[in-house]
Amino acid sequence: MKRICSVLASLALLSVAAHAAPSQRELARLDRLLAGVEHVPGADEIRRLGPGTDAALITYASDARASRLRRLRAVAALRFVPSIAAHAFLDQLVAERAKATDGADVLDLAAALGALIPYGHDALATELRYLTHASADVRQAAAAALGQLHEPDARGALAARLIAERDAGVHVAVERALHELDRPAAR
Repeated sequence: MKRICSVLASLALLSVAAHAAPSQRELARLDRLLAGVEHVPGADEIRRLGPGTDAALITYASDARASRLRRLRAVAALRFVPSIAAHAFLDQLVAERAKATDGADVLDLAAALGALIPYGHDALATELRYLTHASADVRQAAAAALGQLHEPDARGALAARLIAERDAGVHVAVERALHELDRPAAR
């Protein structure tokens, strides 16, 4: 675990070195955004924080002193500021939580799968692998992500999941994903 933290810290430092670090004001704003109960920060709010936001989110997501809710929201918000460091962090988080079947670890895994969407085709194999996960929450997140990826190669796996799926929420997510594949991708 120490090695993983060290690698993640190195990646975060590389990202910070490549971008100007967010100001104290921006970090305070990020803290408020992640803390909200009723309001979940959107893409525009996260992107407005500027360069280095990916590193700040990785720091939040990795900080055991932060609440689980803030860490979860930080993982999900990484979707809005894709970077090499964020991608590496998300891949590592998915690998660490791969066998989670309940609790906050499942939610972390589901959030990470959603946050991988900006990586397009590079995320396809990961998303497909979790379409058959033991947790319905994870399968639902993978199905939703596959729909948003607009990768035609996902159609066969989604069609098979539609037949096999017993969870109503996942079933709906798979149907939506298949419908998304029939629509032109927004570029």
